[in-house]
Formats: sequence, C-alpha cells, structure tokens
Amino acid sequence: MKNNKAFYRSALATAIVMALSAPAFAADNAVSTTPVTLDKDKTTLDQDVVINGDKKITAVTIETSDSDKDLNVTFGGHDITAASTVNQDFVEGVKVSGNKNVVINATDSTITAQGEGTYVRTAMVIDSTGDVVVNGGNFVAKNEKGSATGISLEGAQGNNVTLNGTTINAQGNKSSSNASTAIFAQKGSVLNGFNGDATDNITLAGSNIINGRIETILIAQENKGTHTVNLNIKDGSVDALAVKDSTVNITKATVNTGTFASQNGTLIVDASSENTLDISGKASGDLRVYSAGSLDLINEQTAFISTGKDSTLKATGTTEGGLYQYDLTQGADGNFYFVKNTHKASNASSVIQAMAAAPANVANLQADTLSARQDAVRLSENDKGGVWIQYFGGKQKHTTAGNASYDLDVNGVMLGGDTRFMTEDGSWLAGVAMSSAKGDMTTMQSKGDTEGYSFHAYLSRQYNNGIFIDTAAQFGHYSNTADVRLMNGGGTIKADFNTNGFGAMVKGGYTWKDGNGLFIQPYAKLSALTLEGVDYQLNGVNVHSDSYNSVLGEAGTRVGYDFAVGNASVKPYLNLAALNEFSDGNKVRLGDESVNASIDGAAFRVGAGVQADITKNMGAYASLDYTKGDDIENPLQGVVGINVTW
Repeated sequence: MKNNKAFYRSALATAIVMALSAPAFAADNAVSTTPVTLDKDKTTLDQDVVINGDKKITAVTIETSDSDKDLNVTFGGHDITAASTVNQDFVEGVKVSGNKNVVINATDSTITAQGEGTYVRTAMVIDSTGDVVVNGGNFVAKNEKGSATGISLEGAQGNNVTLNGTTINAQGNKSSSNASTAIFAQKGSVLNGFNGDATDNITLAGSNIINGRIETILIAQENKGTHTVNLNIKDGSVDALAVKDSTVNITKATVNTGTFASQNGTLIVDASSENTLDISGKASGDLRVYSAGSLDLINEQTAFISTGKDSTLKATGTTEGGLYQYDLTQGADGNFYFVKNTHKASNASSVIQAMAAAPANVANLQADTLSARQDAVRLSENDKGGVWIQYFGGKQKHTTAGNASYDLDVNGVMLGGDTRFMTEDGSWLAGVAMSSAKGDMTTMQSKGDTEGYSFHAYLSRQYNNGIFIDTAAQFGHYSNTADVRLMNGGGTIKADFNTNGFGAMVKGGYTWKDGNGLFIQPYAKLSALTLEGVDYQLNGVNVHSDSYNSVLGEAGTRVGYDFAVGNASVKPYLNLAALNEFSDGNKVRLGDESVNASIDGAAFRVGAGVQADITKNMGAYASLDYTKGDDIENPLQGVVGINVTW
C-alpha cells in the first residue's frame, strides 16, 4: 500500500512539472508562418519559419540598409522553408539586401525553397553590395516542373561570397533550360539590362555542392557590361560540377566531382602543386585552363584534369615553369597534363637570354659607330683629325638559339678625338673615344634595359695605292636590369647584374676611283668581343651566365660618287654586306636547366650614307642601314656625326 502511494505521488509530481513546462516547451518549438526580417534590431532567428502559399514568397529577409555597421546574424539551428505554387515569380528562402557586410551563422539549419512553377526557385538570394560569409547551413532548392537554384547572386556590382562548411543541393527538372543550378550569378534583367562591370567572387571552404551547376548570365544593353564569376575552391566536393561563362579556382585544393560540364568555362590551377580536378564520371564541353607562371619545374606526370569514361572534354591552356612553356595536352588515357615545349621559351628564359646577349648587341653597335668615324676620315680630303661627336641608334630584333625573341631599342652618343699623320705612301690616323648608350629591351610580357659605357682606342693606315687597314680596341661596362613578368598573373620578378666587356676589330679593304668621282670600296672586317660571366638570382633561384662571346665577320662593298656643291664636297654612297656570327656556345642556366643564348648565323645588310666636307675645317656624315637574317633583323640602324679639324 505504501508503495502504491509513493507511485501515485511520483506520477502526480511528474504531471505537475510537465504541465508547468508545457508553455516553455511550446515556445521553443513554435513555428513562424509569417515572413521574418533580421536587421540591426534583431540578429537571431528564434524559431523555425515555414511559409506556404500560391504567391511570391521570401521567408526570411536580412536587411542591412538601416544599419551603421556590419551584421552578424544567427539562425540558431532553426530551419527555414518557403513553398509556393506560384508560376511566374520567385520562391526565396533567405534574401540578403543592403550595403553592409553580413556573416550568417547557419550551422544545423536547413533552408529550403520549393515550388512547381517555371521560374527559378532560390534557397538564398544575395542582392546586396556588401560581402557575405555563410557558416554552415544546408541550402536546398526543389522544383519538379522547372529550374531550381541553390544560391542566386544578384548584386549590381557583383558579390563576394564565402561559404564555410555549407552544403548546396539544387533539384530541378532535367528538361528545364537551367535545370539544377547550385550557384547562379545574374546581372540585369530582360527589362532593364546591365551597363556596368561586375565581378562575383565565390569561395567554397569545406563546402559541398552535392547537386547543381555554377552558372552565370549577363543581360547587357549594347554589350556594355562585363561580368566575371570566380569560383575559388579551397576545400570541399562537388557532386556534379557545371560551369558556364564562369571560373573555377582549384589552386588551394584537389576537387573531386562526379560529372563535369563546361560551356566557355575557365579552370585556374597551380601547376607547381599537386592540386587537381578529378572527375570520376563523364566530362564534356570546352574549358580554358590557366596556371600562373613560375620559376619551378612542372611535373609532367601530374594529371591536372582526370576524366571518366566516354568523356568529350576539350581543354586548352599554356603556362610556364623554369626555362620553358608547358602546353596542356590530353594523354592517351584521356587525362590532361602540362607537357614541356622546348621550342617555346618562358618569360624568365627570354629575359635571362636577352640580358646575356643585349650587352653584346650594344657593344657591337658601338664598334660599328667607331668604324663609321674611320670611314668618314678616309673619304674626306680635308679631315686632318680633330674632335668629333656622333649620335647612334637603332631598332633591333633578335632570336637566340634558345628561342628567346626580344626587341632592343638602342640610343647612344660617342665623343672622340684623333690626329692624322701624313706619310710619303699614305697616312696614319690615331685616336681615342668614349661612348654612352642605353638599350630598352622587351621580350614576351617582360622588359628591361642595358646601359653601357665604353672606351675605345683606334688606329688606321691608309696607302696611296688605295689599300687601307683599320684597327680598334674597346672596353665597356654594362649594367642590366629587367622585370620578369610571369604569364597568367604569376607576378613580376626583378633581376639585375653588371658585367664588363672587351673587344677588338680589324678591317681591311681597297678604294678604287675612276677619276670622275666614282669610287668603289670592297672590304672585309672581323670583330671579336667577350663579356664576363655573371651570377645573380631570380626570386631566390640561381642564374649563371657563362662568358658571352661574339665573333662577327663582315664582307661588303661600298659604291659612291664624289661631287661638288658650291665650296662643299659631297660623297653619297650605297653599301651592301654579308655578315656571319660564328660564336654559338653561350649558355645560361636557371636552377637546374640551361639553354643556349647565342645569336649565330648569317645576315645581309644594305645601307646608304653620305660624307660631306662642309668647309675646310668642318665635316659631317650620316648612314642608315637595314640588316636581315634568320635570327636577326635591324629595321633601322643609323649614325649621324660631325667633326671639326684644324
């Protein structure tokens, strides 16, 4: 009996407690059937939201327009559901509006938008100018009859959206035009169009797209708008990835997806890493693949895109690593690899080869400039030596044996003094000179310059029978700087070094005159130059250049005519010559790779000039040449000089 009384007392106490707790229990599990707004005054969702109807629905609105600071809202594990049978309007689970940044804490919450109409159903709409960060959350969009969208980005200037640990599941009708779209970035509408530029940046960090594609649409008036969508996947998975006019960035993580479809899509990878796009099922469409250039060698065995059976994906791309470019190539297994193309130099390769060769180009031009002074004295009847100054310059185009093509635009000034000694059988000319020159170099996406200062000594012997011999020696100091701009946004690397050069030249020929003013000068010339080897670094990678040598031979003929203009003597002439660079072993090394930076081979030169004795004590001369060979073209190279004698 006592036990029965104790039982009844316990049951009664339990009933009283349950009765007293019922209101609180009911409040905790209450469901809002009317739309809810979260703003600066209310940042926490305190109950589930379920909205049903036959019109447009927005279950929860996050409004930041009236807030003077960024918002941090919390769904508190509550679910949000918007369901409507409306045909030509939207069903929205959550909508973000305003101009402030928003952090949405949606852990353990499911946001569902469900409908049966033909328009897109969106679990979340972001129509704001601020950045949006979503932590957690399961976003589901369902539409058995039309298209379904998980997250829709509609900010006029673009959105920056980060999804941390978020799941997106878009379940649309397969026959619909947009079907299932996980993330949909749209700018403009059919009515008002879009005239500006916009960029949507989407980051998936530990987030999963278990169904749906990433798609973008731009409705622009008169094509004035430019819309870019970047998908940056740091960690996570995509069950079925589809991109249209969009960019997927997998530089931070390997991405696994069941199927892959691309329409004018872009994939950004890091070819110096092992992060890849692994597609277990069918891959289709067209895809551009970019990887930022680097100085690192690329593993040609890494499949940066692996595909499943019956895939028809067409992927193209080029990047660079070390000394060469790498082309994206589909292997026999159907996967895509970056394969080294030894016929295409990288930016780094082009720069270090051009920087090795450019001082030699400048030094040879300085030697040609001095030779122009020796030629002018030989043609003059009044020049007994004196002081002289020359401007020289030219545009040069070169291609090295290592496939580095570069342009060099050189400008310089040379100043000298000499004296001429007459002898019974001819004359001697002895002099010294100094010059300053700068060459602006461009190659691929990179640029640099070479500044050179040189000192010269020269000696010429001319005989009365027409034979002449010219000799010269030079010493030069060259400072070289460059900005290596790696392709595909790989950044810019600075490089610089100094070197010294030593050169010598000998030229011999014969001057024939007919006594009526016509003269012909056949000649042969040989010049040699060596530049000291150098060591420097590109972004911590060692660069070594061996001693750079040039041995240049030239044989040609000058044909001119001497006539008087008043008291002046004028001698115009034409020049035709064949040249050959004999040196072909100039190696440069970047890290563990080396390449030949020589510019060897034959070329032809055609030119015209004039020498004038303006007065008994003043002369002037000018020449303009064009040179063309397999690996060299100087479309314009000239010298203008003036001399004063006494």
